[in-house]
Amino acid sequence: MRRVAGLVLAAGSSTRMGAGRNKLLEEVQGAPLIHRPVDALLSAGVGEVFVVLGHEEEAVRACLRSHPVRLVRHARWAEGMAGSIACGIRAIERRTSAIEGVLVTLGDLPGLRAQHVRPLLEAFDSAPPGAICRPSHGGRPGHPVLFDRRYWRELAGLRGDEGARDLLGRHAESVQEVGVTSPAIFEDVDTVASLEAARTRLRGED
Repeated sequence: MRRVAGLVLAAGSSTRMGAGRNKLLEEVQGAPLIHRPVDALLSAGVGEVFVVLGHEEEAVRACLRSHPVRLVRHARWAEGMAGSIACGIRAIERRTSAIEGVLVTLGDLPGLRAQHVRPLLEAFDSAPPGAICRPSHGGRPGHPVLFDRRYWRELAGLRGDEGARDLLGRHAESVQEVGVTSPAIFEDVDTVASLEAARTRLRGED
């Protein structure tokens, strides 16, 4: 199988959660929220997982001490998600030239599991060069998105808070939608209400 790295975005400030609450450190089914997508990538067989840190860096770093991941400090995290992606891509490029693709995912997907990630790895393995593999459920796309290495220069040049949306639009002909059986790929946590909804939902699944 082609070598793929994981990139988890965990630098944001959780402003919609209210004062003093970092959603990534909130407990979900006995573990911090950030553990959920990280565990999904590792359990799916992703060899190296990089996590971009920013807001409350030391607390998130301590939370991930038990996990075999590479932590990337993003000093300009407040500028937005695109900068976090760019920072992570540059860190992966410095680490190795053998990686052929990168799975980019949000750090606040509590329902993400290995079974949602493996179909992307399988699709990428059989896809033609230059493919972008994106999961979808009910016609709606989600995360993680798997980018072939040829897009890394564009990813490393991203700015602002729009993530890779424009890049996906520019290369729409290369995007392969990979159907998955769960809406967990887009059920992120932004507010206290969505956190409580995720806790309730996962109690019925785990």
